[in-house]
Amino acid sequence: MARPRTSPGELGAVSVTRLASGRYQARGATRDDSGALQRLRASGDTEEEARADLERKAARFSAGGGSGLTPRNTIAEGVELGLEQVRSRAQAGSLSFSTFEADETAARKIIVPRYGAVRFEQLTVGRCDRMIQHILANERAAEEPRARGSDCKREHRQHDRGDGRDRTHPVQHVPAAFERDARSGWRRR
Repeated sequence: MARPRTSPGELGAVSVTRLASGRYQARGATRDDSGALQRLRASGDTEEEARADLERKAARFSAGGGSGLTPRNTIAEGVELGLEQVRSRAQAGSLSFSTFEADETAARKIIVPRYGAVRFEQLTVGRCDRMIQHILANERAAEEPRARGSDCKREHRQHDRGDGRDRTHPVQHVPAAFERDARSGWRRR
């Protein structure tokens, strides 16, 4: 029977060796949030310092363990937990604070006001796709006239047929794959 995989941020077996310099080196492996194995090495003046440094390095590869979400939880509750994990990654140094701020802005100003009350058990692929299409269409429509200072509807519609990446607004933090799928128009035939 195979060994169970370690969770993201959890250290597997740790080996500590004494170096010729008299310092201690701790070596171990963990997995990041994508499941990729990360081999780590840390050193310290004592064995305990080396182990503690190795544990700190391993913690950087995890967004924070189990989510504790159930199908009865809402999108707003999931967003709060997700933002806590992103904040902890930014504080650990594995993510920039500007990325955290952009994600937080998109979540609090776009996702939660529109879909925060939807429970996870109510989500389907089709519903998620429609939600993303709705967000992309509404945010672009709301941002374009202000960004260009134009009140011409015909000109606005023509400009909306482009790739939509010439402005900076929170909806650009929706993953590009979702945006591409939304633009290609997954429609039932």
